[in-house]
Amino acid sequence: MVQGVGYALHEERRDDLGTGVVLSDDLEDYRIPGMGDVPETEVYFHEEGFEHVAGGGVGLGEVSVVGVAAALGNAVYDATGWRPHDLPLRPDRLIGGLR
Repeated sequence: MVQGVGYALHEERRDDLGTGVVLSDDLEDYRIPGMGDVPETEVYFHEEGFEHVAGGGVGLGEVSVVGVAAALGNAVYDATGWRPHDLPLRPDRLIGGLR
């Protein structure tokens, strides 16, 4: 969940449109939120329906990150009436969208 908050609020991939080179390809300005940056969170796992998986192990990793960004985008819309279409959800984009 914390990784999803970081994805929604801080991650931004920038590319050179002429060459396709990724310009944001290092961790120099990368902010990773900690537990103090997010509210208390309860996670519920649906534990049924994975009988077909060999060994019963199911990865959650990156798949669980995407829903957090969508939920935060919907929260912005519910609070303001403006629907963001780009990540990260930055204050300047919110202000621009509200104008």
